[in-house]
Amino acid sequence: DLAIRIGYPADSSRIARAIAPIPRYVCAAPAYLERRGIPESPQDLLQHDCLHYNLISEREEWTFLGDSGEQTLAIKGSFCSNNGDVLAEAAAQGLGVTLLPSFIVEQGLADGRLVTVLDEYARTPLTLFALYPSRQLVPAKTRRFLDHLLTEFAQSATSADRPRPAQPAATRCAYRRKLRRRSLVPVRPGRCRRFRN
Repeated sequence: DLAIRIGYPADSSRIARAIAPIPRYVCAAPAYLERRGIPESPQDLLQHDCLHYNLISEREEWTFLGDSGEQTLAIKGSFCSNNGDVLAEAAAQGLGVTLLPSFIVEQGLADGRLVTVLDEYARTPLTLFALYPSRQLVPAKTRRFLDHLLTEFAQSATSADRPRPAQPAATRCAYRRKLRRRSLVPVRPGRCRRFRN
């Protein structure tokens, strides 16, 4: 009766109802940033190993919005997967920089295995959708569940404003002071290692 999906569905025969935005964060492990330096602008990512989500496409682009406008980069790296949890773990193990939804990286950010970078640049959030076959023939139980989802997500967004998972400010500042002066090391070209479900 009802399906929940992230991202606008390709199947146009179903009704898609937007439920809530899902913010995304650019993250990396402290050890990786110590080794490679902290990217200060989206363009710096071209000198980093970026972990590629390849479920949709073999080529991934990351778009950022800053004071100078919108900037889209075709990111490069030696590791790709069609599983966000695999990419989060790869980032936590120091394999590179990743861009993932908040619900995948929130634990890593909270326990310090991951830290965010490029916070001053906005990323378009993903959208959580509910899909159902017909607008006119929605069963009462399905409509009640849909209303419940809309209410719950609206309350969560209002009460918490969906903040970035906490990470120690002192730790973040220390990394920036320590690494800001280091030059970035160019990424060595190589074939993408693929990990799929």
